[in-house]
Amino acid sequence: MLIFLLSENKINYCEMEESFLDTTSDIQATMENMGLDQTLLKAAMKMKFMYPTLVQSKLFDLAQERKHIIIKSKARSGKSSGALFVLVNNLIQKILENEDDSHFSIVLCPNKAVCNSTESILGNILHFAKEEYNISCVNLVKVSYSVFENELFLEGHKRLIVIGTPVQFQKMLFTLPSQDIFNNHVQSLFLDELNFLFSFGYEEDLKNILLNYTEKNEEMTILFSLSSEDERVKALKSLIMKNSATIKFDDKAAKEEEKAKIQTLFNEFYFISDDLGKYIALYILFKLKLIAGRTMIICNDIDQMYKVNAFLERSQIKVSKVYNPEWPLKVRQYYLSIFNSGIVNIIVSTKDILEVEKKKPNTKGGIKPCDNIIVMELSNVAEEYGRLTYYLAARNNVPCIIDFLSPDDENKEILFSLLEQRKQAGNKHAVQELPIKPDQMESFKYRCSDVYRGITKKQINLMKAVDFKKLIIKSKNLEEYFEEHEKEKELIVKDVEKMTKKIVKHAVKMEDSVPAYLLGEEEQKRVLEEGPQYVKILKHKPNPNFQEEFNKRLATQDLTEEEVKTSKKRKMDKEQYITINQKLEDPSVTDASRLIPLSGKKLWKIRHKKPLKKVNRRLAKKGIFNP
Repeated sequence: MLIFLLSENKINYCEMEESFLDTTSDIQATMENMGLDQTLLKAAMKMKFMYPTLVQSKLFDLAQERKHIIIKSKARSGKSSGALFVLVNNLIQKILENEDDSHFSIVLCPNKAVCNSTESILGNILHFAKEEYNISCVNLVKVSYSVFENELFLEGHKRLIVIGTPVQFQKMLFTLPSQDIFNNHVQSLFLDELNFLFSFGYEEDLKNILLNYTEKNEEMTILFSLSSEDERVKALKSLIMKNSATIKFDDKAAKEEEKAKIQTLFNEFYFISDDLGKYIALYILFKLKLIAGRTMIICNDIDQMYKVNAFLERSQIKVSKVYNPEWPLKVRQYYLSIFNSGIVNIIVSTKDILEVEKKKPNTKGGIKPCDNIIVMELSNVAEEYGRLTYYLAARNNVPCIIDFLSPDDENKEILFSLLEQRKQAGNKHAVQELPIKPDQMESFKYRCSDVYRGITKKQINLMKAVDFKKLIIKSKNLEEYFEEHEKEKELIVKDVEKMTKKIVKHAVKMEDSVPAYLLGEEEQKRVLEEGPQYVKILKHKPNPNFQEEFNKRLATQDLTEEEVKTSKKRKMDKEQYITINQKLEDPSVTDASRLIPLSGKKLWKIRHKKPLKKVNRRLAKKGIFNP
């Protein structure tokens, strides 16, 4: 296989999920359809590649039909990692066809940095295949050429991937005892960043190398990946490629395609009410499972932000966190990271959170698209409203934007203009009224009003003070100061504890479950279906011979009947159960092959093919076993 890669941009290696992703299918399904080897599938899961990029999904599809492929793409599109997966998979297929023969692959890079980076990516891809198929990798940047002078080298490395620049590779060929033996068993050739190879003056070296494989080009899978095609590329194409298919990929076109997907995959709702009604609507939305997934709530100011977060916590609604724009940059980036990763389902902030993407687009400090956006006051984001769809993404459900409006003239004017815009757009995205019935609002009014009124201005100020003092304690700039003034740090810690106790003492909380008498038949059914299904599994059965053993123990030991019954060592004469969440651990949903052990000892045993003695009995009862 021959792979050419071109890029006009700066070399920048990143994970697949940082590029334009094809979220219509995950990486596992895509690779399984391609027939990729299981060792590479496990490697992709270990590397946390959840979705293929648009380039990779097209590349994997075409790799099944064509041997000669041309990809026109810029940097950061996932072409390098995708091409390496195809390269290693083809090498494994050749090994399976003929296990006794030698099999070699070549990766040519423009410089030392790219060689080392490619070696690192290959090391992760070969994590499981290395031992299974005895494939080794040699980086010519780090290895002396004297090792290739030994005649036994090629026999000792019958399955080898060689990485280096064109000049280094030619030097290696000259040191080999027999170049023909090596060239006849080369299965693939990978040219990484072809435009850099040309700019570094490797054009003649590439032609000399390719001439060695013109006779066996039909047996090889050839892949060109480039950003712009010129005469030099056409010359190499005519030299070795016979029947090629072209994949065209443009960053601008991908962005427009993503925007088009977003525009066709979201709903818009509005809800007009007073301040208390907005909080009741929040409770109904989350508790009755009307929305699901990662949700961003945009508030008017910092005080309302703390009030909304406190209301969610005291209403026992999922996990929510506050994103305060006044916090230090690293703290804000941390809270964004746990929201992006899904550790926190709800993030509450002001509209300042929307400025993150303006300052740092496509960086670790940015916001990944979420499932839902709730705006507490429509007039507050009137100027930024058109950009809200940028922060939405369709995952497991259709995302939505929910606008809360106060019954004043300003909000009504904005709503009427929004309705008119959607109407002129052919009613494609009609803004609908939020489907919350008046009787539902009345049913939950008593419960929510107690919590709402319990969040006073004094408590909000205490919450802000607690967060501020926690930042002081954890500040790295004050570490040396607190080392010299430990008593001051202790006073701040005690102050935080006192204020936290005050907040908890005066907090009004609800129960986690919603009473059945407040729900209609449809709501009850939805909450039961979508809520966690807890199932009891029998762990210990009563001993049928318990009484006989009990009498024997009384006879042989100098103990009273009461002492035996209260003994910690005695067997329990009753059934013991464990409770599991059937929704999370349903054997029809859980893939047993993807259960990864966390213990270092277990990983060592698996790597060295040692048997695992201990079995997870709770999973085994449901037919799920550790790998």
